[in-house]
This record gives sequence, C-alpha cells and structure tokens, in this order.
Amino acid sequence: MVTCLIDNTDHEDLEALHKYLRKLKVKQEEYYIKYLPRFDKWSGKQIPFTNVERYLNTEFLHKNNLKAFVKTGSQESKDWAIKWLEKRKQEKDLIYPPLQAELRTLMAPTIPYYEYIGGYNKICQSLGYQIKFNGAPSSDIQKIDGPIVVDTREQAPLKIDHETVSKSLVCGDYGLAEPYDKGIYIERKSFTDFINTLSDRENKKGDSNFARFNREIERAGETGAYIVMLVEHSISECSAFDSIPFLRIQLGKLKVTPDHIFYNLRSLIKKYNNFQPLFVKNRNEAAEAVVKLLAMGDAVKEFDIHLAYEQGKIIKNEE
Repeated sequence: MVTCLIDNTDHEDLEALHKYLRKLKVKQEEYYIKYLPRFDKWSGKQIPFTNVERYLNTEFLHKNNLKAFVKTGSQESKDWAIKWLEKRKQEKDLIYPPLQAELRTLMAPTIPYYEYIGGYNKICQSLGYQIKFNGAPSSDIQKIDGPIVVDTREQAPLKIDHETVSKSLVCGDYGLAEPYDKGIYIERKSFTDFINTLSDRENKKGDSNFARFNREIERAGETGAYIVMLVEHSISECSAFDSIPFLRIQLGKLKVTPDHIFYNLRSLIKKYNNFQPLFVKNRNEAAEAVVKLLAMGDAVKEFDIHLAYEQGKIIKNEE
C-alpha cells in the first residue's frame, strides 16, 4: 500500500497513487518535490524531479558528489555503499554482482572502492550474491599459434599485429581458426554500431537490432561460444553521448538516451552468462585487445574484462 501524503488516503501501488493525483489535478513533480523532497547526500542540494523511478532512487546530483562522499572514508559512506549493493540485488533480482562496466554507468561506487573497504567479492557474498569471477588475467601474453580469423562480413577491419585470414565465423567479427579455436569471439562495435545494436526501436516487421543481438548471443551460448562486445570508444563518453556534440551528430535522427542504451546493456549481462562488454579508447586499443583476449582463450570467461582493462591488464599502459 502507498499512502497519499496530501490527505492520508491509501492506494494499492504507485500507479494507483499517480492516477489519484491526476484526479486531484496535482502533477507528480509538484507532489514529490513538496511531500517527498530528496537531497544530495554530499552537497545537501535538492534533487530535481525527472521521473518517479529515477527521483526515488537518486541520492546524488552527479558522480562527482558521489565520489566526494565515498572519499570521506566515513562509516556512513561505507554503510551506504554496501546498502546500495544490497538494494540493487533485491530490486533487480540479481544473482551475480554487477560488473565494473555496469557500475561505471550507475550512480554507484566502482569495484576498486569496494576492494578498499573489505573486498568486492567478500561483501557481495555476504549479501547473498553468487560469485562469478575470482580470477584475474595473467600478465604473460600467451602465443597465438594460428591466424586470427576476420569475419567476411566485417565492414571496417582492425589493423591487427598478427597474421589474419578472412573467413566466415559462426558469430562475432574476430576469432581463431581451427584447431586453435577456444570458442571466444570478439564482436567489434564502433560508437554508432554500439548504439544501434542496443536500440530496441522496432522496424516494420516488428523486430529490432536489440532483439536480433539477443538471439545472436543466445545462439552462441547454445554452441558453447563466448561473446566479448568490444566497443572502440570509452565508456565515459558512451555513457554521456547525449551531452557530447560530435557523438550526438553521429547518431543523426536516432532519438535515444544513454540511460536507455545502458539499461539494455545491463539486461544482456544479467540474462546471458556467455557475454561481456569491453570499452576501449580507440581502434588501436581495440586491435590490441583482440589479440590479447584471443590469446587468453578460456581464461577470458573467468574475470571481469572491463575491470582488467582499467587495471592495465588488457592494454599496455604507456603512461
């Protein structure tokens, strides 16, 4: 039950409450700002109303305030961070802990912070998550014995520092030739490819790119294949493309928000155990990542790929 704070009447759920507000001719924004005001936990400034779900789940105006809050090292900030993971599990019915790429797109601390306050896996396990990744990639790059296969449908092949051969792959854009194939396939995405793939706008046949990509991952899983979606653009820019002019221009007339795109990405991560994303800075890094990931073979399935990238374990850090 939900109580209307205007007249203390009870309603079955939020939808019923909102219907009642319309009857009272009270806008949702007016109601929530007046009766359920929310304030940034760091700055104390009032949080503006956008939509009900976002408003009720927003505790910081932006990520800089979140970072400042957790950097205090206070017990309050630690308790809040752990509570966030617990709440996320309950609300999204999660089995496995969020990946680093997921946390980067949410108003949440990232894995290194949780490692600092007690260990990410240890904390998640205490909250009832099943631990998916315990390993980390080896610092030694293994030798690839055979050529790297570039799918014949690949429109903009990367300049890979390894022998390549053009053949049709069962899935993805890059893999290994028999008998060296370990079932790891790299699906390369430019920025626009990434957005279009995760767009669920339906065509005239009632299908969408997102639905087709779901089916592709599902078919790959049925054959034991593992898909790494390699985006040749940073996650920070991809998750804020609506405020970056040159990226917005690339999308043309496609009207879509980062929230929606990354909601769809997180749904893929939750749904499929044979899928992970990796965001890199550019095509040069993407080319290096293809070689490194394919050289790792089955080990790719054992660690959080984007976390390993941020730790400098996928791409060599030249700085």
